[in-house]
Amino acid sequence: MEKNHAIQTVMVRPTELMEESLEKEFATSTTAHGFARAAASKSICRRIAWVVFILAGLGMATWMISLRLINYFTYSTSTEIKITFEPRLAFPAVTICNFNRYMKKFLTTADYYVIQATSASSDYYENYYNNYDGYGSYDYGSSSYSGPSGSSGSSGYSSNSDSTGSSGYSSNLGSTGSSGYPGPSGSVGSLGSTGSSSYPGPSGYAGSTDSTGSTGDTGSYRSTGSYDSSAQSGNDVSSRSATSNGMWANISELYPNGFDFGNFSMEKGWQLTNETVLECEFKGRSCDLDKDFQHVFSSYGNCYTFNGELHARRSRYQDQPGLGNGLHLVLNVEQNEYLDDVPDETEQIGIVFQVHSQYEPPLMETKGLGVSPGFHAFAGLKRLQTVNIEPPWGKCNKSLRLDHYPQYTFSGCIIECKLQKTVEKCACKPLEYPGSYPVCSPREMQECVREEMRVINQDFSKHCSGCTVPCNSTNYNIQLSYVALRNATLHHKYGKHINPSGYSGDYIQYGQSSGA
Repeated sequence: MEKNHAIQTVMVRPTELMEESLEKEFATSTTAHGFARAAASKSICRRIAWVVFILAGLGMATWMISLRLINYFTYSTSTEIKITFEPRLAFPAVTICNFNRYMKKFLTTADYYVIQATSASSDYYENYYNNYDGYGSYDYGSSSYSGPSGSSGSSGYSSNSDSTGSSGYSSNLGSTGSSGYPGPSGSVGSLGSTGSSSYPGPSGYAGSTDSTGSTGDTGSYRSTGSYDSSAQSGNDVSSRSATSNGMWANISELYPNGFDFGNFSMEKGWQLTNETVLECEFKGRSCDLDKDFQHVFSSYGNCYTFNGELHARRSRYQDQPGLGNGLHLVLNVEQNEYLDDVPDETEQIGIVFQVHSQYEPPLMETKGLGVSPGFHAFAGLKRLQTVNIEPPWGKCNKSLRLDHYPQYTFSGCIIECKLQKTVEKCACKPLEYPGSYPVCSPREMQECVREEMRVINQDFSKHCSGCTVPCNSTNYNIQLSYVALRNATLHHKYGKHINPSGYSGDYIQYGQSSGA
C-alpha cells in the first residue's frame, strides 16, 4: 500500500530572523541590569515592570550626569587654609601720620590764606558773609589776608595786641577777636578798620550796618550774620565768581614764582624729629630716624614709613612674638599746633597708622587706624597671605601691571585709577599721588580735583571697574588694645614739662610666629 506524505515548507526571511536574534542576544547578554529579565520573562506584567524599572534607572542616571556637568562648568573652587609655623617673619612696613596736616608754628598769614582757599568748600567764603557773627575786631591794614587773630577767646592765639591766647603763638595782627580768622573785607565799626585789603568783600549790600561805620561795599551788613533779603540783588553765581577770582589773584600775588604744594607740605607739615619722636626702638635697638623712615605724602600730608624699603639688606625680621620684640614708638602729636576753625580740617587728635607690605602703597584714609594722645596702643599682628587663581575659577589676572608700583595690589590700583581720572579731567595730580604729572595748584584743587574725586567716590565700581583682586596678596590682621599713659612715669622719663595728653605710644609686633 502506497503512502502519500505532505510536506509543508515555511519560508523565513533572513532579515527578520537576524533582527530577532540580535535584539534577543543583546537583551540576554548585556550586563545592564533588567534587560535580560524583560526579554526572557514569559509574563507580560513582569516585562512591563522591568521596562519601567529600566526607564526609571536611565532617567536617574541622566539627571545625575547633567548635575555633574553643570557643576563642572560652574568652575567652583575650594578654599584651603594652612597655618604654618615660621622661625622668623619678615616685619611689615608701618606708615604713621598726624591727623593735623599743617603745624601752626610754621605758618605765616599768607599760608593761612592758601590753606583756607584749598580746604574750604565753595560755600565757605559765602558763609563768611551770610553767617558772620561775633568775630570781634580785625585790622586788615595793608595785608591781603589778616591770618589768624590773636584773640583771647576760643582760638588761643596771641597777637601784638594786649591780649594773649593759651598757645603762645604770635601773630603780627593789630587786633584781637574770638575766632582767629578774618571776616568780610572792608567791614568797619566793630569789625575793624578798612584798609587796602585785596580780599573781595561781599557784594549786593545796601544801607548801613547795625554797628558804627559802613561797609567797604555798598549795602547793609548786620552783625547778626544775615543778609537783608529785600536789598540783595545781582546774581549769586557772579558774586561767587568775583569772590573766587579775587581769592586766586591774591594767592598768585603772594607767590609770584608759583605755589608748590610739595615744598609747602614738607615745610609746613608734621615733622619726624627728635622733638616729635621721644622714643623709637625695634627689638630693643634705637631707630635712626633718617635711615629707618621714608617720607611719603598722603591725604594727611607728611607721613613716614618705617621699614618701607624693598631691599633685603635693610629689611627687618621678628623671630620672637610678644611685647618688646617689634616696633615701639612714643610720639608727640603736638596738640597745641593743631589748626582751629579751618574748613575741612580734622576733628580728630592723635596719630593714624597703617601696617602693610613693602610693595603695597599706604592708603591711610581707608586702612589707617587711629591712636588717641594720652594712650599706649598695643597692636598684635597676624600675617595673612592669600593666593587667588585665574579665570575661569577666580577673578585675578596675573598679567595686570601698575605704572608706578613694582607689584599689582588693590590699593595701588585704586590710587592709579583716581590718578588717571584726575589727570584726564584736570590735567594735574594731587600731591599724594605718584607720577611725573604737574601737581595741581590751589585753584585746580578747589575747582576741579575735589569735584572729580566726589564723582569717583560716588560710584567707584563704575569708574574703577578694572581694579580686581590680586593673585597674591599679604594682609595683616591687627588686634588693638589701649592703656592710659602714666603721668609720673612720663615726667620722670621725659621731663616735667611733658603733658601726657599730647603723647601717644605704639607697640607693633607679631602676636604669634605663624602665618596663614
